Amino acid sequence: MFLYSFSYDITQFINDNSILNFSVRVHNCEQPSVRWYTGSGIYANTWLNITEKIFIPRSGIFIRTEDNTGFVDTKVNNRTSKIARVSIKTIIKDNYNNVLEEK
Repeated sequence: MFLYSFSYDITQFINDNSILNFSVRVHNCEQPSVRWYTGSGIYANTWLNITEKIFIPRSGIFIRTEDNTGFVDTKVNNRTSKIARVSIKTIIKDNYNNVLEEK
């Protein structure tokens, strides 16, 4: 069995006065299977994301190393019609929550 997480951005459906009702279902009746149990269902986390118009997307932070130096690459999405100037603060901590680096 393979487990994958799914993420859905529902920002466009949300406003300050909205009440959101949703349902999740699995429609697997057309899958060919000779077994009595097709194994259909939702077996992994599913996330509903609501973001601002300027945001860091899921999986938008990438940490890499070159020699003994670490780099943090961050993607920022802008859903406005204007160019925006943003600041990103990166804090690297150890397992004991001590700050190792801050930029």
